[in-house]
Amino acid sequence: EGTARAAFRPACAAVFVSTTTSSSPLPEAVLTTLFDLTPAEARVLLRIGSGLSASKSASSLGISENTLKTHLNRIFAKTGTRRQADLVKLISDIGMPFAPYRR
Repeated sequence: EGTARAAFRPACAAVFVSTTTSSSPLPEAVLTTLFDLTPAEARVLLRIGSGLSASKSASSLGISENTLKTHLNRIFAKTGTRRQADLVKLISDIGMPFAPYRR
């Protein structure tokens, strides 16, 4: 109460401090949140976004190329992109520490 409380109205931010450690969200979790992707779509986006071809991405995920194409079409719609090259640029532009997928 008093002048100190009045000086901080309206509140602009909140800071929470915890003694427990938590790991950073997985890139998949970040992508699912940013673009409302399913976990499978996020896995596809990470591989395509790192520059893997569609066939190599499908193989590394253990899915058919047709299934990958279905995921890609949904990813294009959700991210507002049209080509795989756009997805590579999107991942690059996000600036998050996404490590290229290697297998």
